[in-house]
Order: sequence, then C-alpha cells, then structure tokens
Amino acid sequence: MRRERPGGILGNRQAGAALAYAYARAGRPGEARKILEEMEQAAAARHLASPQLAVIHLGLGETDRALDRLERGLEERSYFMIYLRADPIYDELRSHPRFTRLLEQVGFPVAREAAPCAVI
Repeated sequence: MRRERPGGILGNRQAGAALAYAYARAGRPGEARKILEEMEQAAAARHLASPQLAVIHLGLGETDRALDRLERGLEERSYFMIYLRADPIYDELRSHPRFTRLLEQVGFPVAREAAPCAVI
C-alpha cells in the first residue's frame, strides 16, 4: 500500500492528478479512485482547480464527469482552461459537442467542417 508523506506526490495537486490518470489508464482504477477521493477531501480545505479532477475522470473513462469538471473550471476561471485546445490528454473529447462549446466559451476558434461539395 502506498503511503505519502505530507508534501509528497499528493501534496502536488497536478502530479497527483497525473498519477491517478496514469493508474486509471494502466488498468488500476482502484488506485486512481483512491487518489481522486483524497484530492476531493483536500479540496474541502484548500482550492483545487476542477480541471485537475477532470483529468482523473478522463483516465477512468468517465467522459460526462470530466466535462462537468471542465465546465466548472470555466466557472472558476481556472487557468488550466488555457490548455484545452493543445493538450493531447483532451483528444478523446475533441469531437464532443460539450467540449466544442467549452473551447468557444474560453475564446478559442473552433474549426467547423466544410459542407461537402457536389461533384459535377
């Protein structure tokens, strides 16, 4: 069983989210959920940006919960939102309408698919 000292990996919220994402993708969802729970409990005492928790939900395959957290991140005006367009961790969300709306709300240009041309 993993034990973290204060100031260890879970003391760094971004590293904790990355570790939980890695655990989830490696087929260890129980460990990912444990970190998620610890981070949610810590958030009661000090601010935790919602997009950090969204990353964990992505790792666990919980798309709707990840999008909920990202939408909350927009409400919080989290600086993590600037990474939505470029960070490959969000690639699986790119075709989702809620993600497209988030990109627009943050202020990123969103490419629209061109209408098919008729062949004469």
